[in-house]
Amino acid sequence: MGLSPEWEKLFEASPRMNLASANTPAGGGGGGGGSKDLDVSQGPWTSASGVSAELTVTTNTALTRLDSAHEGVVPTLEGFMLPAILGEVRTSWKGRLEDVRAECTRLESALKSAGKEFGEVDHRVKDGFGALHPDGEHRANKGR
Repeated sequence: MGLSPEWEKLFEASPRMNLASANTPAGGGGGGGGSKDLDVSQGPWTSASGVSAELTVTTNTALTRLDSAHEGVVPTLEGFMLPAILGEVRTSWKGRLEDVRAECTRLESALKSAGKEFGEVDHRVKDGFGALHPDGEHRANKGR
């Protein structure tokens, strides 16, 4: 059984972290095989938050369709047990869909925050390396 296209895209774009020591060739140096020592990006997190947003919309649509499909059922079947059973089923499904919608909304926010945090960390690390002098000394200490 394969994964849905949305999940396939998320797995393909998922962040990967490689330790420099795990890729060090026998002669020393860092990060062999052309791979980066550390590669983390906000893209997968932002993409996943978009999927959560889409699921929220889809769940809202399902709730609306469930309500409209149930309209008029009770009056036309008065005197039968079926309306009560349909009401229980509707209530059960409505609760489940509302829970799914709430979780998707929560996840969307959490995933956006994670993506933002990764993006900010990337910039801080890059800026930190930019402040280093080629001999490894921090530029702020160079004039002393």
